[in-house]
Amino acid sequence: MILSFHKTLRNSVLVATFFLTMGLLTLSGCSKDPPPPPPAPTAFDAAATLNGVEVSIAGIESLVPELVDANGRSALITSGSDRIFVVRLQYKNDGTAEVNYTPRHNAATGQPDTTPLLFVMPEKPEDRMTPIQNVRLADNFFTPRQVMSPTKIAPGAILNDEYLFSVPPKDATALMLSIPATIFGGTAGDNAKFALPNTPKRIEVEPFAGLNTPVTRGAIKLQVNAITDEYVEAVKVSGKTEEEMKYPYAYTVEPILKVSVEFTNIGKEDLIYAPGHRDNESIGVKMDIVSGQELTLRRFKLADAKAIAKEQLKGPMTVKPGETYKDVFLFQRPPAGGAGKVTLAFSGHIFGVQGLFGFQLPYKSYEPTPPDLEPYKKDLPLPAPEPVP
Repeated sequence: MILSFHKTLRNSVLVATFFLTMGLLTLSGCSKDPPPPPPAPTAFDAAATLNGVEVSIAGIESLVPELVDANGRSALITSGSDRIFVVRLQYKNDGTAEVNYTPRHNAATGQPDTTPLLFVMPEKPEDRMTPIQNVRLADNFFTPRQVMSPTKIAPGAILNDEYLFSVPPKDATALMLSIPATIFGGTAGDNAKFALPNTPKRIEVEPFAGLNTPVTRGAIKLQVNAITDEYVEAVKVSGKTEEEMKYPYAYTVEPILKVSVEFTNIGKEDLIYAPGHRDNESIGVKMDIVSGQELTLRRFKLADAKAIAKEQLKGPMTVKPGETYKDVFLFQRPPAGGAGKVTLAFSGHIFGVQGLFGFQLPYKSYEPTPPDLEPYKKDLPLPAPEPVP
């Protein structure tokens, strides 16, 4: 799945503003005692209880998130990056019955009884609380650690989830998180409030790898060995057998951008590799030109439905533990003039793992020597003479 992160990241509108006020209530000329001040927020390292669920803060982070869809396929970021503020929550069911947890990551509103909300902690009780916008992702996209659908929490069980917010102002020394009991089937208006320091753990973005530099995600170690312009040779696919095609159309008419990769299953279990070389939609593989203008290079597919490029693995196929495999991915070449660098991203799901494999590769276009399209004619015997009548 391909996703331009900076275009799909949307901030929901916070329509609720909290006021903490203290005043005197006068009725029939009689003064009454002021209402008690609201309870202080729960400390960052303590727990609160909502509808029988113990809620605690597992951590806060500042990062550029990786995204996945509901099928666990990584979203391929095309350009740009948005750092966000992540609050990781831990839920423990302290009761004797199951609790239904309904995550609300993409809640359409910022109502306090709808989804967890984040605020800048006011310096004085009477000051208005400044909301920090919650981050809404594209529909059906999540971070890998988010709970994607309603989930039952068994008695004594622990469930972790995380919520995303815009980065708070640097001068905000303290924050407050409000969590509604309604996400556990509780009563509207029952909220747990936590005091958070504005000191998130900063997670640095892992740079893209270069040529011959392995990247590991889960049980797969992947590297790019070469990127070349070639006239690509095809092989005929018939059932489970392949045979070379000794015809002029055994090569592409024009040069193609060819990327040679190598990957190893470093785990202990079989994995399924599905490169999608012949799929109608090239989900999970994306190449972009590194320049001021965003330009994606389309994957190249042979016109003959019964042919694949030589050296390509057909897939889906089983990848055995400890085994190393080589494959090639084809792309249309950049426009005239080429490009100094390209980025290449693979979603881990095509290798049977989760995560994003990212590479930045040097590329300089050139015109390869056209192949000899009809070598078979050189080896064929002369035709037998026709019989004389």
